[in-house]
Amino acid sequence: MAETIFTVLLFLLLVMSVYHDYRTQKIPNKITVPAIAAGVILSTVYSGVSGLWSSLLGFIVGFLIFLLPFILGGMGAGDVKLMAAIGAVMGARFVFLTFIYTAIVGGIIAIGYGIYKRGLGTSFKLFGGFLISPLLKFLYRLTGQHKIIEWYGAMKKNEASTNKLYIPYAIPISIGATLVYTNWIPSFF
Repeated sequence: MAETIFTVLLFLLLVMSVYHDYRTQKIPNKITVPAIAAGVILSTVYSGVSGLWSSLLGFIVGFLIFLLPFILGGMGAGDVKLMAAIGAVMGARFVFLTFIYTAIVGGIIAIGYGIYKRGLGTSFKLFGGFLISPLLKFLYRLTGQHKIIEWYGAMKKNEASTNKLYIPYAIPISIGATLVYTNWIPSFF
């Protein structure tokens, strides 16, 4: 019975988050906060203090996993709260594995969507800039050559002139969580 309740809660959370993220580019608190509260309360009701700690640990792991990408501007606060809610409902191990699958699925979607929207050449230039930018900073600090800063500035100007693509990240998060839930996990995990 308890497993069914947690499963229904998880998939309601995922479906509503995907719907709102796709339509409005936001995952509202009215979805994530009640899911977090329900996860903590239900875990406590069904498993006592150990359930409470499991849910809180899942919440913390889910929150911290996406905090750095949020701070760096790679995703929105709703994505962070969605992962925290998944952790509160399903626990730390589940949300960590969801993160791994989400990263893989999200990367595939981002590359495919970038190629579809911008073409192959522009997508590779942007991806190359993502990889080369830290290298140029390092080389400048190492050598002090101002030409390197000029290259870096030109590359940043080119990146800024290209519009950012929006990917509703609730989609890869939901796919990742579904893969974990269905035990589609290689044996090395």
